[in-house]
Amino acid sequence: MQILLGLFILFAFLFLGDLTSAAIGNYIPGNVIGMIFLFIALCCKIIKPKWIRETTEFLTRNMVIFFVPLFMSLMDEWDILKLDFWSWIFILFVTTIIVMLSAGGSAELLSKIKRRKTNE
Repeated sequence: MQILLGLFILFAFLFLGDLTSAAIGNYIPGNVIGMIFLFIALCCKIIKPKWIRETTEFLTRNMVIFFVPLFMSLMDEWDILKLDFWSWIFILFVTTIIVMLSAGGSAELLSKIKRRKTNE
């Protein structure tokens, strides 16, 4: 029953985000706006984390199923992709390095900030 409640809450915020996105002209994707609304609701304690924890843990553990349609559509477009194969590999390599460096740098910065706050 807890999973159903969690799904209802997540889909409600997704729907709210889609409505907001449509209202502002679809400049920002609805799922991003919905996640921001969910974050605000969690921070303001409108939504209790225990209400969505089981659902989010399940979705995170089984995240690979969300990538299957992506890879299947990539295989459908293989004729187009193979024309610039090495360009795609280079782009994937460079963007992966950028993401790794930015994530590591952010984590390190947040760790330093946390240490400073605990030492004060």
